[in-house]
Amino acid sequence: MYQSSTLSLPAVQLWLSEMTATEQFWSAITSIIAPHQYLAGMQSVSSLKLMVKTSHLVVWPSEFSGIEVIVNRETPHHRDPGASPSFYDLLVSLGKGHQAILDLPDLGAELEYSPGTMVYICGKVLEHGVPRWGDGERIVIAHFVKDKVHDRLNIPRPQFQMDREFLIKVGAGKG
Repeated sequence: MYQSSTLSLPAVQLWLSEMTATEQFWSAITSIIAPHQYLAGMQSVSSLKLMVKTSHLVVWPSEFSGIEVIVNRETPHHRDPGASPSFYDLLVSLGKGHQAILDLPDLGAELEYSPGTMVYICGKVLEHGVPRWGDGERIVIAHFVKDKVHDRLNIPRPQFQMDREFLIKVGAGKG
């Protein structure tokens, strides 16, 4: 088990530190949408902080084991090979003046993916991609969970979230 070599770069640590409040907000949403994934993710991140030896304190503000920043590029259609089927990815579309489309061919759907859009998707199950974004600046912060991390730490995978559980959480369903 090792951490990314770029994680210790001062610029990366500064960015993660500045993103902490935003990541905590997104984590709060994840805790409602996918509570079992949130708890498993928090357990894995806590365990990783104890396992990985570094010479300095590492700021990691998310329950997701990986964060990738995608800037001004198409994302080819793919499924996430390193994920578990029941893990959601969190994709946050940012930028300015773009008209990105999130294409989900398995569902026959093309979703508007404008700046400010958040999407949770089971990336191992559903093929997804962004074939175009038009003009403007496209930035995506992709959050994901590596299944091998949970394997190594013996942390069970969350079950798929059932609609009934979600409705009860938000007060619309009967217990």
